[in-house]
Amino acid sequence: MKVYINLKACKFINRWWLAGALWPLATLCSLPLPLAGDTPQAVYLTWQGDTSSTMTVNHLTAEQDARSIVYYDTESRGGDPQKYRFSTSGRSHNLHGVSNGPKVHWTELKNLKPGQSYFFVAGDPRYGISMERKFRTVPDDGSALRFMTGGDMGVSEDVRELNRQAAAREPHFALIGGDIAYANGNPENFHIWERWMSQWTEEMITPQGFTVPIAAAIGNHEVSSRYDGKVEHAPFYFGLFAQSGKKSYFRRQFGPNMVVYFLDSGHIASHQSQVAWLERQLEADSGIPNRFAVYHVPLYPSHRDYSGYMSGQGRIHWEPLFSLYELTAAFENHDHTFKRSKKLLNGKIAPQGRGVLYIGDGCWGRKPRTIPIQKRWYLDKSSSTLHFWQVDVSKKETQYRAVDRSGQVFDVYPTDSEDYASAEVYFQSIDQQYMLQPEAVVISPLLSENKRFKKESLTVTLANKEPYPLEGRASVSAADGLGVKPSSRSVKLAPGESETLKFTLKANAVADVLSAPAVEMKLSLDYEDEGRTISQKIVRPIKIDRLFSASRRATPPTIDGNLEEWSRLPHEFKQPVLFAPPGMADFWEGPDDASLKFAVTYDQEAVYLAIETTDEQVLTRMDQTADRQDSLYLWFDIFPGGEGDDNPLFAVIPGKTLEESRLINLEDIEGDLRAAAVKTETGYSAEIAYPMDAFRPALEDRGGGKLEYIRLNIAIIDKDDSGQRALQVFWRPLWEHGGDYIWSGVFKLN
Repeated sequence: MKVYINLKACKFINRWWLAGALWPLATLCSLPLPLAGDTPQAVYLTWQGDTSSTMTVNHLTAEQDARSIVYYDTESRGGDPQKYRFSTSGRSHNLHGVSNGPKVHWTELKNLKPGQSYFFVAGDPRYGISMERKFRTVPDDGSALRFMTGGDMGVSEDVRELNRQAAAREPHFALIGGDIAYANGNPENFHIWERWMSQWTEEMITPQGFTVPIAAAIGNHEVSSRYDGKVEHAPFYFGLFAQSGKKSYFRRQFGPNMVVYFLDSGHIASHQSQVAWLERQLEADSGIPNRFAVYHVPLYPSHRDYSGYMSGQGRIHWEPLFSLYELTAAFENHDHTFKRSKKLLNGKIAPQGRGVLYIGDGCWGRKPRTIPIQKRWYLDKSSSTLHFWQVDVSKKETQYRAVDRSGQVFDVYPTDSEDYASAEVYFQSIDQQYMLQPEAVVISPLLSENKRFKKESLTVTLANKEPYPLEGRASVSAADGLGVKPSSRSVKLAPGESETLKFTLKANAVADVLSAPAVEMKLSLDYEDEGRTISQKIVRPIKIDRLFSASRRATPPTIDGNLEEWSRLPHEFKQPVLFAPPGMADFWEGPDDASLKFAVTYDQEAVYLAIETTDEQVLTRMDQTADRQDSLYLWFDIFPGGEGDDNPLFAVIPGKTLEESRLINLEDIEGDLRAAAVKTETGYSAEIAYPMDAFRPALEDRGGGKLEYIRLNIAIIDKDDSGQRALQVFWRPLWEHGGDYIWSGVFKLN
């Protein structure tokens, strides 16, 4: 495969924001770009029908008039199209909404022999032919089958390595449980799919040379609306994978001993809408010994809350059928963890020899999430570990093995399998990341009302929210220039107890607050559970930061975008690298490209913001997608005790006039929220009145009291080119984002 560097794309390709993170430039700019005269850029396999007698070859070309042709044979022909005995023409289409995108070719090969190896090339000889590959059809004689399954992949070196490990085990095929490339159904994100398909095309080839076919369920990151969407909201899932037309759920049989139901956990089709179809399939397939379901959102989560809405919908509508027909196993995803359940039946632990196994939980590349300290009643094992599942199916038995990034097996089921003991030893050696209950650890902020730092106090409150005794140790370390007393403290807490530990930091010489040395808090928490120790290590960077002030107004401003009523704008944003996470400011081109200064005032009715934005080119359009045009995102919260949600509350889009200015509500906000933004010669100016009523629910949750501190954040959305993604840079880091300071952007109401 040829790889081209598109320098123009490199400059702008990071101008997008996905969950607050940017792809590294070096990685994105090495993605393969379809250019005229090049061979197909991705060749991958799916099924639309019988897995023993058909195979669908999918490939992409840059040429819009390229024909869809596959040349194939039962023997290698060295990639010369003229030497293959058979050829088949297919059909092609463009991806919905993707401008200047590739042609997608689907060619279904029919009347193949079961269990037979085939060699093939794909493409149009006028433009280029793929390298020779080979596949094998599924045997129909009851031979043993091996497949890999998992979900929540994305594109990273972890995914690439897991793909290598999966292919090395010679699977017949792979079942993917959704959240494949993490492009969110956004047509502008096709470059992410290019990278995913490049990794799959290159790595999913077995030692015997077989390309591993894909059968994929839909997940929330395939759909722009995440849930309750329409077919057009998932252009890549339906446009790239030839599987079931425009249906998001379907059945696929693999030989006489195995059938799989690919279900939609509420993304395009509701759980309830699939019930009648699923019951018909389960009843008709009752004689097949291995019946599996693959879907995205788990009925029995290992990280997320058990009472989550979509998990509950699965238990209400699907589990009764799983239990009635005793499904062999359900492959679940979405939580970015590893899990194996107990055998369950009708929402309870099943009698010996019966029940449904639920395994998952979708961590084929995405960063592992934490698991609860207290084991949930329905789980046999869980872990925060990258992995995929290897499943070996025969008429007599089915075995499941969880495999990590290094190729090590760390769980085996059934537990009487020969290699279970060695896998268990390895599992016990894996470091886990446990989920702390809310307010189990509360570290006080180091906020200074002065510009100079000399001495500050820091406290950490440990609360034992678990049903096990806790031994905790907290230690503080600081760079040269700061002294810490004491350096560490230890506590022993029974369930329900808490204790606050105090530390004093003193500077050797008076220092500017923003340049004070870094402080690091290390916590070691050991919970004792019936002879086993559950250990959790936590390291949190602590930044000494400024406490800002907001003055009280005598009269409220007129919210019209005209800043003449404001005497000065004291807070400036001209250096995003100061607080931004790594890479956030890589494509910021200086203050003239995107910067702002602002003021914060208040009265008993509202908090007021005046914002003057500098932007050399203001591009807007008449729709509600604020993140795809020049705009401002705003976050507000109380301090301390607010939720600190990563999601912005509202957006403001500037207009040429006050009437064209738009306020986009992204969350339900109590009170009278008002905003206006008007274009100027150097950018645009905005005024915002955020109602005091909006803070009251959080104050009540905290137990009432006077509002003394608020926290805010501002993001500039900068759209410099109609054909490129928008750059997003922040005055302060995203709240609750890794490495951020949870008290960043606090204003004292003077």
